[in-house]
Amino acid sequence: MLYAFVPGLLHNFANPLNGIMGRAKILERRLENLQAAMEKNAVQMPGTLAEDWLKIHSDVRLLNTESERFADVFQDVASRFGILTHKKEDRFDLPSLVRREVRFADHYLDFKHRVRKVLNLSDGVPPVRGVQAHFAMALWALLRHATVRMGSQGDHELNVTIGKENDRVLLGIRHTGTPLTDEEREDMEGVLDEGRQPRIQDRPHCALCLSLLLWKHYGAAVSVEQGQEIWISFPAC
Repeated sequence: MLYAFVPGLLHNFANPLNGIMGRAKILERRLENLQAAMEKNAVQMPGTLAEDWLKIHSDVRLLNTESERFADVFQDVASRFGILTHKKEDRFDLPSLVRREVRFADHYLDFKHRVRKVLNLSDGVPPVRGVQAHFAMALWALLRHATVRMGSQGDHELNVTIGKENDRVLLGIRHTGTPLTDEEREDMEGVLDEGRQPRIQDRPHCALCLSLLLWKHYGAAVSVEQGQEIWISFPAC
């Protein structure tokens, strides 16, 4: 049902948005043409009208700027919904998926304003194979885990790295927040080794465990470094 519902929903949003953006651009162009014609014919407006004219120009420019920002947000959301409804296993580019997920995460204010994002995504790495919806949700869980560990105070940095080693594609995420404790790391490693589903009430880092378990299903190897850094190695295809 979701597969049939989402495209229609996005289409119903896209049509009026395109209409608003188009009309706003036309209005701005008409104002510019009218301004040029008045200057050419040395038409001077009285003081009050001149002030209102400048305000109208400013409002129309702002309308265009904000509608373009909304279009960017809509495109990110539409792209994310498209990925989440994509349930077929295939080959895809991991750096492109990472860029989309980080951009989508920027719609969360804590992630956008307090976290400096450093992306080191090597071009030309081989594709990986899997269901993109699974990879997207697992990556999202990793990003939210890092954001929570970085807390609500102060500024932090998140590093996301993608590279290649032999026939494997490497994904690394490092943050400057509170590291996993030794107990949490041991618990997580136990869950991964046994392949069992963790119980949420016992493990605040449950979402992280679930994301890593999902990637292990696709042949990934997981390494947790010093509690603030996680490396995942995927088979290339």
